[in-house]
Amino acid sequence: MTKKIKDLLDYNYEMNRRLIQLFIENKTTTDARTTSLLSHILNAQQVWNSRILGETPFGVWQLNPSDQLEKINQSVYEKSLKIIEKLPLDKLILYQNTQGKRFSNSVCDILLHIVNHATYHRGQIASAFRAQGIEPLVSDYIFYRREELL
Repeated sequence: MTKKIKDLLDYNYEMNRRLIQLFIENKTTTDARTTSLLSHILNAQQVWNSRILGETPFGVWQLNPSDQLEKINQSVYEKSLKIIEKLPLDKLILYQNTQGKRFSNSVCDILLHIVNHATYHRGQIASAFRAQGIEPLVSDYIFYRREELL
């Protein structure tokens, strides 16, 4: 299972990397909502990593400077990889959500959520890009796997 989680984190990192490149190439034509969603994808991964590791989280909706997006993506990816190297996937993590409610989920569930959450928002960004006349990123997992196997 650890290998599959790593594969999904690799996919997530690569799709975020490509999305950041596309965003930067089209920065002058993207709207504020798209910019916000892109930062949110990275912020959410940092927040979940922080919950697992007991570190200080980003603001979920903080805006990150576009020249820092690649660095943040690399950093949150590397943190997630360290988590799967150091912690058992079934370890329960106790945390508070942004409204202060307490919850408990396994490391595995949290890491899967990170990937699902990012995929959801990349889909929203793809729709926004299309509406703004920008050809969206093809970010489906199966296409990524096909590329990897070529």
